[in-house]
Amino acid sequence: MARESLHDKQEKILEAIFEHLLSSGRKDLVDAYNNLIREYAKETFPKARQKWKCGKCKKPIQIGEKYYCKTIADRGNFYSKRLCLKCANWKEKRIEKQQHKKMKFIQGDS
Repeated sequence: MARESLHDKQEKILEAIFEHLLSSGRKDLVDAYNNLIREYAKETFPKARQKWKCGKCKKPIQIGEKYYCKTIADRGNFYSKRLCLKCANWKEKRIEKQQHKKMKFIQGDS
């Protein structure tokens, strides 16, 4: 029989708590938990204290070099995405382009 991981145990406990809250008519608490836990994301531009690889171009990020880091929390799990500044700049330009398209669409309706 396979051993149950800590993550699986935590998920089962959360499910039991949610079932109890829902049966008690407290759906608002379950919704508040889900909204809070998924919304956490932090973007920074730190200096590397150790070597990393860019998540897009796979080039090494050297010690002392600035890079883009996005940390995401999802249901108790933390994920970090690290990009070199060149790839991070590409990401920012893509986002600006998408926002510009949205503004054109909005302006076109009036």
